[in-house]
Amino acid sequence: MKKYIIAVLLLLSMLLSGCASPEKADGESEALPAVSDTLPFLEAGENILAASAGMELGSTVFTVNGEPVTAGEYLYWLAYSADYLMDNYFYYTYTHPVLTDEMADGVSYAEYIREAATERTVLFSIIRALASQYSIELDGADIEEIDFQYNAAVEKMGDESKLLSDLARMGLDKESYYSLMKDQLLYNKLKQSVSKATCALHPDSETIVAWCKERKYITADHILIKTTDIPDNDTFALEQKRTKAQSLLDDLLASTDIEAVFTEFADEYSEDIGHETYPVGYTFSPGTMEAAFEDAAYAVQPGELFPELVQTSYGYHIIFRKQLNINDPGMLADYLDSLLSDACAEAKLDFCEAYESISAVGFYDNLTTCRQNME
Repeated sequence: MKKYIIAVLLLLSMLLSGCASPEKADGESEALPAVSDTLPFLEAGENILAASAGMELGSTVFTVNGEPVTAGEYLYWLAYSADYLMDNYFYYTYTHPVLTDEMADGVSYAEYIREAATERTVLFSIIRALASQYSIELDGADIEEIDFQYNAAVEKMGDESKLLSDLARMGLDKESYYSLMKDQLLYNKLKQSVSKATCALHPDSETIVAWCKERKYITADHILIKTTDIPDNDTFALEQKRTKAQSLLDDLLASTDIEAVFTEFADEYSEDIGHETYPVGYTFSPGTMEAAFEDAAYAVQPGELFPELVQTSYGYHIIFRKQLNINDPGMLADYLDSLLSDACAEAKLDFCEAYESISAVGFYDNLTTCRQNME
């Protein structure tokens, strides 16, 4: 789920950093896969996605719960998925995959990017529908944020025409770029809303407790005595840190009000930079934290202190298990993602002939040729 949301942010980072072709370790560029040379140059103002697929971008390719998905949106994600595959494959192998070849699970690369594009498109359709259901809308500040990001990209590239040229290679113009960014901000708005008790999207306590129990979420706080800034061979400094942590733990174990003293010690001594943001601790599920931290947190009950120091790559931890924090924003963001994931899985998809007619291989071959013709 989150990787699809991040995909939109990657678009912006690509623009801000410049979009260069992958290079071999010795600096020699690797040629792209062989493509058809029969596709003509793009006509002035013609969209590269429309030309590569041979269809109008405004045409409907499928519906999600009755809401139409345009060819423009689906083809963008199809191109994105193929580019992402090509770039990552090249990063590890210095070659590009043949889209008709099969992956380890017997699915072809072409089928993989087609499925990925469909999933991404469905996800953002569901995000828009959920936002509409709960009357969650973008405001002027959100549009200003998109303006700021767009202008930052223009400044980075030195000229708006260069930015628009790079957008055109992705099948975007300024309007469709803004549309993508609006979808991302709608998702951010949903995350904010699910954390607000006054919003209808916010789950009631019974619902979120049951959801957390099913997924084994717990809340635990800690006092961190950090060692990340100490070299491994500085045994004296490392021992000083361990001694400090052990002294705090000993004082806690001797206390008659462990929770109150723990809170006091955490405020005064913890070197966790996240303590200010998460003053009551972290709410997490199995597989989220480092194993040693997680094992200790799950080994005790709410209101109990783990009786030993716990060492991780961050340093020494004193861990106190707390009552489940059902208002933790990170956990509620996970809850939102689960709602979106379930909605995507349950969505009714009706595919049109236009969708069935799109060949991922043919489309990407044509897209590659069009990009070469744009250079």
